Amino acid sequence: MDMKKTNIKFEDGILFLCTKCFPRLENRGHEVQELHSLRRYLKDELKASNHWGKFRVAESSCLGLCPATEFACYANKRCEETLEECWTVPMDTPKEVLLEKIREFYDLKG
Repeated sequence: MDMKKTNIKFEDGILFLCTKCFPRLENRGHEVQELHSLRRYLKDELKASNHWGKFRVAESSCLGLCPATEFACYANKRCEETLEECWTVPMDTPKEVLLEKIREFYDLKG
């Protein structure tokens, strides 16, 4: 079977939210932001500012960071040189703060 190389639509970058952190933290008694509503909020805000399409927010399996009281994100920015960062985000971080961090890392305006 031949594999074919294809172009991706999210040419500016992608942010992965770890799906394993949320239930693990909830089992430890932490109040957690619901993962799907956080992803939906980020998507809606990025769409409203015309950044959705070339940039994506996706759910990922374990990213291997497993912070005790935070959740993990992996950010990948595609430009002349690929940039990447892993973030651990405290559960009580307002989603607006995470959105601002995303906008700063990806140089998104508005």
